[in-house]
This record gives sequence, structure tokens and C-alpha cells, in this order.
Amino acid sequence: MLENDPFFQTHLELVNLIHRLTYGKNPLTLVESLVTHFIFHFIEEDQLMRVIGYPQRSQHSKEHDSIKEQIVIMAPRLLSGNILEEEIDLFKDRVIHHIQTHDQHFIRYLDNYHKPLLDNLLNEHHSTD
Repeated sequence: MLENDPFFQTHLELVNLIHRLTYGKNPLTLVESLVTHFIFHFIEEDQLMRVIGYPQRSQHSKEHDSIKEQIVIMAPRLLSGNILEEEIDLFKDRVIHHIQTHDQHFIRYLDNYHKPLLDNLLNEHHSTD
């Protein structure tokens, strides 16, 4: 069930943060949250990919680096309010595409080759709720 999947929850939080950039009242807090969430998520995901020897890790990490670069470019304009809603929407679409492609391949790889590890991650998520 997706609601209990920690990957799903993290990805949902990231997309919600991007959505709030369009309508949020405090851009500094939102940008800080966005940067923090993305950085921690990418670190966790990269560590897991490294530990299990994920064969697509290099390509996946390059995509993460590209998204981080886009955040760095967007951050000053987000803070100043000098960014178009369409730019935020394009960024959100890119992140959603990344989740639906790269992250889903990674989750399927975990499920196919490292089921006990994935089950352990899900159990840890349940125990922290």
C-alpha cells in the first residue's frame, strides 16, 4: 500500500513542498525546507544505492545532481519572488518525472533483488509511526 511506503511518503512531501512554493506565504521557510528535504532524500537514496550496488546508481545520481543544480539556480529567484509560476510547474513536472521513472526503477530493483532489505525499510517506517 503506497501510503505505508516510505519512498512514497518522502516523494509526496517533496512534491507538496514544490506545490507550496507557488502558493506559500513565507518563501524563505519554504526554500529552506525544499533544499533540506531534497538534500537529505538524495543522500539517503544514494547511500542505499551504494550499499546494494545498484547498477544504475551513476545515472540516477547524475539526475539528482542536475535537480540540485536547478534548485540552486531557482532559490534566489524564489526568495525574491522573481520567478514565474510556470517555472515552478516545470520543476515540479521534472521531479514527478524523476520519481515516476528513475525512482520507480530503483524501487523495482530493490523489490526484485533486495526484498528483505525493502521489507526491513518498510517495517522501520511502520515502527516510527
